[in-house]
Amino acid sequence: MRTLHVAWSLGRGALLVVLPLAVVGCVAGGMPAPSSTVRALTPAPAVYCHDGTGHTAGATPWILGGKCCCTPTRAMFDVHQAEKTVPADMTYEAYLKLYADKGIKTGLDHAGCNNRCADGPHVVFGGKCMATPTPGTENYEQVTRGQR
Repeated sequence: MRTLHVAWSLGRGALLVVLPLAVVGCVAGGMPAPSSTVRALTPAPAVYCHDGTGHTAGATPWILGGKCCCTPTRAMFDVHQAEKTVPADMTYEAYLKLYADKGIKTGLDHAGCNNRCADGPHVVFGGKCMATPTPGTENYEQVTRGQR
């Protein structure tokens, strides 16, 4: 029994010596401080709308000099017509031809590339790809905010 008591006493003693050293080591620079990035509580406002953000009412199609990068589907064209953000006499076919004539690849052509395809970067950064960026990625935030 005495042997157990001595071992326990030595064990507690060792802890009393090691624990303060460990704490001092952490405080004195033995471990790196956690890195942090200061972020705004409110994110920067969206500049460009696309399929991931949903259409911003009144936004003119990108191909006509606006901020809407939504996939140019028939339904989206109808929205633009109702909002009067495309010429009144423009047809859907003529609308699609604008993209084709500039070599722009939209979500009608492909998806899932996060604008890293041969046609990238995204059109807002001067590329030829207008596929919806992948949600949760830095590219998604950059395209949405119009900032690199």
